[in-house]
Formats: sequence, C-alpha cells, structure tokens
Amino acid sequence: MLAPPGIIADQKGKIGIVKRYYFHLVDGNDIIPDHVGVEATDLEEARREALKAIHEFRRESPGSAAEWKHWRIDVADDSGTTLLSINLSDLSVWENERKRISLM
Repeated sequence: MLAPPGIIADQKGKIGIVKRYYFHLVDGNDIIPDHVGVEATDLEEARREALKAIHEFRRESPGSAAEWKHWRIDVADDSGTTLLSINLSDLSVWENERKRISLM
C-alpha cells in the first residue's frame, strides 16, 4: 500500500503519521542529545525502537552496564518535550522487553 509523504502504512496496513522522536541519554549531570532521532508512527513504536537500541548496545558492550547504571533515555518529540524515560539500570525491564520485542 502506498501512502502520501509523511504517512506510512505498517505491515498490517495500519496507516499512521510519521513523527520524529529523539533518544537523549541523561544522568544527574550530563546530557548526550540525540540530534538525529528516529521516525515512528506513535510513542509505542518509538519506545520499542529505543529498547531495541539499548539491547543492541548491551549486546555489543556487555561489560559496560555498570558504567551506565545512573543513566536513562529520555524519549522526546520535536518540541523537546520528554514523553517517556527508560532507566538503563532496570535489568528486569530489559529482559522482559527484549523477549517481547523479539516476538514482534
């Protein structure tokens, strides 16, 4: 199914407006801003993309988990508003989400 620019259809034919979401890395003192972002049709898709990115990072650098324990990813929209935060130290969330994402 072809959709007009700025609108996409997913694999199930669901049509949505593409929005850009940014994954900023944040701790108590520092922010590593995401200037590129990802395109997603909604916040849930952006959340899944953030979790996939975290899983990939953890797979590539398994020994660095302790270094990131006070960090989080803030998912923000184009206006800079933080829509959700994902704490990098919550290992149980990672494992549950990794399993759920792999089923999608």
